[in-house]
Amino acid sequence: MKRNPTTCFAATSGGKIVGAILTGHDGRRAIIHHLCVHPDFQRMGIARTLVAKAEEALKKEGITKIFGLVFKDNDKANSFWEKMGYSLRTNLNYRNKSLDTDVPTGE
Repeated sequence: MKRNPTTCFAATSGGKIVGAILTGHDGRRAIIHHLCVHPDFQRMGIARTLVAKAEEALKKEGITKIFGLVFKDNDKANSFWEKMGYSLRTNLNYRNKSLDTDVPTGE
């Protein structure tokens, strides 16, 4: 949140963070790096609120496109993003490289 203080937000309850969205951009396009809500606080609109706040902040910075990455088998997250109006891109290949041999590259 320190790296992108104007586009990252947290939701709190009782003084504890229960949700967060980490969003950044390169001046043209934004990426939602992480969105999470504690299981005890899900289905309360927190994720929708965090996304709305991030989208509004990005608009203020002149950003008009946003993307995020979701694992194919994460049905809950994919359903959420679809409901939020995010379309599925099938014309791209996601490339990955680990710069640390102790960190797996993934599939």
